[in-house]
Amino acid sequence: MSKSYPFISQSLNHLVCFESVARNLSFTDAAKDLFITQSAVSKQIKSLETQLNTNLFIRKAKKLTLTKHGEFLFKTLNQQLPVLNNTMQNIQNMNNNSLRIFVSSTLAVSWLMPRLHIFKTKFPQVEINISTHIASHNVESGMKQEGDFDVIIDIVKDFKEDPNKIILRKELLTPVYSPLLNSSKADQSLLSIQQFLEYPRIHCYDEHDWNTWIKFNQIMDKNKTSNTIVDTLDLAMRSCLLGQAVTISDINLILDELENDYLRIPKESKITESDWSYIFQDVTQNDLTKHFRIWIQQEMQKDYDRLNLFKQKNSKA
Repeated sequence: MSKSYPFISQSLNHLVCFESVARNLSFTDAAKDLFITQSAVSKQIKSLETQLNTNLFIRKAKKLTLTKHGEFLFKTLNQQLPVLNNTMQNIQNMNNNSLRIFVSSTLAVSWLMPRLHIFKTKFPQVEINISTHIASHNVESGMKQEGDFDVIIDIVKDFKEDPNKIILRKELLTPVYSPLLNSSKADQSLLSIQQFLEYPRIHCYDEHDWNTWIKFNQIMDKNKTSNTIVDTLDLAMRSCLLGQAVTISDINLILDELENDYLRIPKESKITESDWSYIFQDVTQNDLTKHFRIWIQQEMQKDYDRLNLFKQKNSKA
């Protein structure tokens, strides 16, 4: 038995037009939104109201409000139109040889970009487009529409199980400093934790990571040093590498610097698991995004192997 949708087939353009007017509560703004004339918007809304045999808007002077029926229709469209649009966009992207990635700026700079050439050698014909945002305690404020990307790699706090997202790994905190910090001193042995805490500190957003590490390591932090607050780990690491301050970092993002002695960890400091996690969301769900996820997971496993070797080497030193 065939299934038809007589109302939708007659009025899909009208529904898109209605959604824009209802969202903007303005015929003028809807016309700009849809790149059509205001009179064309008015005609489509009038046609839709005639088809439904009801008024969808209350028009009073220059004020436009939704009727009860208008609110009901707008709520439904607000839920279903993005789904339909994303589905059609994803179908189109399945045949595209491109990968659109949305990733936190710190992970992009410190981890993804130094490794991306490895993925490119496996998929040389793929065009990769990367957009970044500053991860923060209000991370969703920087998010764009999911349909704008094929994959999203983010860091989130207190991650709750989500069927559309997987955890790549937990953030692992460690305090670090540059040998330049005390280069004027004859003794270049590793700093103790208490010596480390005497230096100026730089951290992202607030002192949450510091407090997490201090609590886990059962440290009495009596020093009241000056603090500098920045909004990205990249800025904190730059200052730290120049020997201007000490900081807390995710150890897997700075393995190169640690292995080459550009950064050091204070004696007897324990790596601390934070309540932040790196997550991967496959928006498009095609073969290319699957290959990319597997590659990300393999590279992160290599980091764990490198970290274990680094810890073994330093435990013998």
